[in-house]
Amino acid sequence: DNTDHEPVRGADLARMHAALDRLNERYRAVITLRYLAGLSADDAAAELDCSNAMLAVTLHRALAALRREMEHETADALHGGAR
Repeated sequence: DNTDHEPVRGADLARMHAALDRLNERYRAVITLRYLAGLSADDAAAELDCSNAMLAVTLHRALAALRREMEHETADALHGGAR
C-alpha cells in the first residue's frame, strides 16, 4: 500500500492548497499543471518552456517543498502556533 498516492480529502485538501500557496511561483506552476490541470509531462514542459528532464527535477523539488510546508503546518498546529 503506497500512501504517497492516496487521494487528498476534506481538511487535508484545504491544508494542501494553503501550503501550495506558500510555494514559489515555479513550484506552484509545475504542481498545478501536472496534478490539478492534468497535463502530460510533455504538455507541462511545453507550457513552462523547459525540457522534460527539467520538469521532472522541478516537480520532484516542488513536491518535496509542498510536503515540508504541510509538515510544518501540522507541527505548528500541534504546538498551538501559527506560521
